[in-house]
Amino acid sequence: MIKYLKHSIDRKQQRCINDLELLFLLEYGSEEQQSGGDTYHYCSQKNMKKLLRDLKRLDMNRLLNIFAVSVGDGRLKTVGHQTRHHKRK
Repeated sequence: MIKYLKHSIDRKQQRCINDLELLFLLEYGSEEQQSGGDTYHYCSQKNMKKLLRDLKRLDMNRLLNIFAVSVGDGRLKTVGHQTRHHKRK
């Protein structure tokens, strides 16, 4: 889960960049430290090749059988395989 500052939400909407694109960028992209302590994230051809290779290995049906629980600030608390149907509220 990505945590956004208001400025980034505005820019994301203005520039038509979606959450999935940003998730892939943060997971597979390269990073450069900037002055002031910020980190610049970007995607190179090398990053793209790794992402495509990993996507080819991904069995999409597995997504139907896994779960994750996160705490209030977005950090994951646990993950697992669903062995029974989860009753939604």
